[in-house]
Amino acid sequence: MLVPGSWMTPARPPPILPTFSFVDGHAEGHKWLDPTTIDYATSTAVGKESDSDGTKEAAQNDSIHDQTWIGSRYPGPQNP
Repeated sequence: MLVPGSWMTPARPPPILPTFSFVDGHAEGHKWLDPTTIDYATSTAVGKESDSDGTKEAAQNDSIHDQTWIGSRYPGPQNP
């Protein structure tokens, strides 16, 4: 039930369980594991992309598990 004055986006996935699509056509879901990544993903702060609330820097510096997962799927010298 919607509260008057609220809205809902049914097609929006939960921010802690994103799906990544790859150029070869496959997709993978990954649940964020690190608390700093979850804080950044769920932050609704205005200007979070410019790190106005400090969650972006924390996620970039402290999310070891999630960065390893993404890095192993990102093409580059470490993953040809």
